[in-house]
Amino acid sequence: MAETVLSMARSMLGGAISKAASAAANEMSLLMGVRKDIWFIKDELATMQAFLVAAEGIEKKDMLLKVWAEQVRELSYNIEDCLGEFMVHVASQSLSRKLMKLKERHRIAVQIRDLKSRVEEVSNRNTRYNLIEKNQITRTIDERDSCMEDIRNHSASNIDEAGLVGFSKPKQELINLIDVHAKNGPAQVVCVVGMGGLGWSFSRL
Repeated sequence: MAETVLSMARSMLGGAISKAASAAANEMSLLMGVRKDIWFIKDELATMQAFLVAAEGIEKKDMLLKVWAEQVRELSYNIEDCLGEFMVHVASQSLSRKLMKLKERHRIAVQIRDLKSRVEEVSNRNTRYNLIEKNQITRTIDERDSCMEDIRNHSASNIDEAGLVGFSKPKQELINLIDVHAKNGPAQVVCVVGMGGLGWSFSRL
């Protein structure tokens, strides 16, 4: 259940971050004096998203973490809703009315500043209750990276070279390039780019 809550919160953050980036880039955000607030919201949400990615890899997830993730999800929804309204107002009005009515501008600006305060509160709550210790996050990331490296190495080591199609000519060209007995002038540098395991395969050419 906790995994589902974290995953849903992370998914909601993606939409809110995208909406914040679009809103901050709009000239109206500068005219309304909320551009810095929106950029702050975007950056904080991106940090929360990275935190949730790390948290998903932790085996024991307590109730506080689940509650925090639910708060993040609700906050993301409110941010996306508010900034979506902002973008609709900007896009739907003609050039002569793009400044909006003063009342509408003020209302949306107040909402954005309130959301910024809520973002700060939710972010500080994570720090205050120390939901995940730094060593846990580091360990989770290290384990994930190690797992991915094992998968890459395993995939590369199990490739049947005889079953590869369309690589005979490129392989021969590469062999010709690295032939130390060839007399084609000065030494050359050959760059080989590809998936993990190429070094091992390269030595068998």
